[in-house]
Amino acid sequence: MLTVQGLSVNHGAVQALRSVDFCVPPGQVLTVLGRNGSGRSTLARALMGLTPAQGRVRWMGQDLLGLEPHQIARLGVGYVPETRDVFSLLSVEQNLQLGLRGKPDRDRIAWAYEQFPQLHARRQTPAGLLSGGEQQMLSLIRSLLARPRLLIVDEPAEGLAPQMVQAVAHLMRQQVKAGTAIVLMEQKLDLALDLADRVLLLGRSEVVFEGTPEQLLGAKVLRERWLEV
Repeated sequence: MLTVQGLSVNHGAVQALRSVDFCVPPGQVLTVLGRNGSGRSTLARALMGLTPAQGRVRWMGQDLLGLEPHQIARLGVGYVPETRDVFSLLSVEQNLQLGLRGKPDRDRIAWAYEQFPQLHARRQTPAGLLSGGEQQMLSLIRSLLARPRLLIVDEPAEGLAPQMVQAVAHLMRQQVKAGTAIVLMEQKLDLALDLADRVLLLGRSEVVFEGTPEQLLGAKVLRERWLEV
């Protein structure tokens, strides 16, 4: 269980997150929505220890705030950043090997290629030469190779063709069925609500709604104020 209480982030005089509370049980998806600048990516980075924060974050009984990102990763937390962060000079396959954290496993690599056959075709290509969508696929599948029990994903469908968006959705559903807890930041509303068990809507750096996808769809005034353009 991921439990977040009073999570706040300050960037100098600017408060990027204000007293955010939520929890995510194993095998469920919490989708975080909000306009650009609402604090979604800041939340993802704070959970992964990449941005200093105040409050409390507990994962499976362990306090995460104050830990380094690599320490959080060793606790079974995977992170797919909006910026993708592939190793540009390494090949696709070398990037995948890094996802195994030093434990060679040809079966897991084969599984990765089954999810995204395009990556198999380019397995010897330096990751920096991939398209943006291919880099997104590589970043996502690399994070899953270590079998994380908690996955934090920031805009996984960014730059992907509709067919590949469906492949990403299928892959994430597989993880949920296996018991993985997912915190998903996503702008594509159809995908976000289709995957979500619960929805967190951020507005001006704080939570303005938490509930089910159905409740959000029924809250027209709330969507118009905080989400729709």
